[in-house]
Amino acid sequence: MKTVILLCLACVMALPAQTDTLPGAITGRVFDSTGKPMRNAVVGLLRMVDTAQARSIDVVSAQATNRRGEFRFDRVPPGEYYLGAAPSATTTHVTTLYPSAAHLNSATKVVVRTGAELQGIDIHIRSLESP
Repeated sequence: MKTVILLCLACVMALPAQTDTLPGAITGRVFDSTGKPMRNAVVGLLRMVDTAQARSIDVVSAQATNRRGEFRFDRVPPGEYYLGAAPSATTTHVTTLYPSAAHLNSATKVVVRTGAELQGIDIHIRSLESP
């Protein structure tokens, strides 16, 4: 009986370590410069990587938006990310970082916490005329 109790206690103590790394999710929509949902835009989940030689951006995952301009990234490990969206077939819009940035230094980081689902992470694609 004592062995069973100790075994159960050991299992319960191990549970927090297993849930500390639960992945999260990010959902949102992509809109064009007029506010209309942008279908088939390619959304990239990006992570900054620092090495001794340089800083670079890795594409963790990428997907196309659906007909309503929606995207969803599941199983996202906890951490800091950037999101970027590129229009699929247009010459009037340009690749844009969340929320509506032309450059990384003006983009907003998305922080995924353990097991969290971030909703409403909408990207407003910039037009060629945007400053």
